[in-house]
Amino acid sequence: MAVIARKVDALLERYRNDHPGKPLYIIMSTDDADHLLAEAKELAGLSDGHITTSYKDIKVVSSLNVKDGEFYFTNDLPETGS
Repeated sequence: MAVIARKVDALLERYRNDHPGKPLYIIMSTDDADHLLAEAKELAGLSDGHITTSYKDIKVVSSLNVKDGEFYFTNDLPETGS
């Protein structure tokens, strides 16, 4: 299994121990989001041309304000700048 996916899975397990259900969003750095989505495609056997925006039915949101290695789960839609 891929590196970022393993970290996210471990944190997701902790989240599920503390909260009912699963989160709707995971917020992470742009680099980590790109790597996680690439890993998700690889794990699912999808081609590089396939667009993937979620991991295990959790929407992946990248943020320039989040450092590499930091992951935040939430059920609230993250605010985005426009």
